[in-house]
Amino acid sequence: TSALAAARQAPLLSAAVLAHRAAAHRELRDLCGSLPGPPLERFHRLLLHAQIPCVTRFEDYLAMRSGVEARFPYLDHRILEWCFSLPFAMHLQPGRHGKAVLREAMRPWLPPTLAERPKQPFPHPDRGLLGESLAALATTAWPEMRADPLLRTLFTIPPERELAGLAPQALWNLLATWRWHRKLQAVPSIARTSR
Repeated sequence: TSALAAARQAPLLSAAVLAHRAAAHRELRDLCGSLPGPPLERFHRLLLHAQIPCVTRFEDYLAMRSGVEARFPYLDHRILEWCFSLPFAMHLQPGRHGKAVLREAMRPWLPPTLAERPKQPFPHPDRGLLGESLAALATTAWPEMRADPLLRTLFTIPPERELAGLAPQALWNLLATWRWHRKLQAVPSIARTSR
């Protein structure tokens, strides 16, 4: 498709950000189309070259901030190169949930309930409580969020009375971006400290 599905769009993004995102999506789609293999294999190659380096840098940053030494053994270049040397049909099997090669390799050591279990996200225990808590935080911070020039550029900030009706993901996006920008503004710039 030529645009990201609405379900894949972050809520409340401004028209300018959505236009930029659509252009970037077209570039990625064109790059994906130029890669070898059938569509799913091309997509996996695109993830390998475009997204995984960014994700590993971010995870490394988060680990360092927490004083943890993080390792990503399945992203070792030798393992990735070996995986991409296998026929791609071995990676995904009908009715399975990915990681077929890893599941098969670990089968002798894992009980069947683990080897066959589908991937499961880590859910928040109470989505309603999460939404209420985020709405309360957003309501408290609303005047500052509304005044933040970055938030006004990136998002369509709803009126204060509509915050309680937003999905937790939309509230999280607003609050996380606002807090990050606020913290970033508090850091003295090199230009200001070198005077």
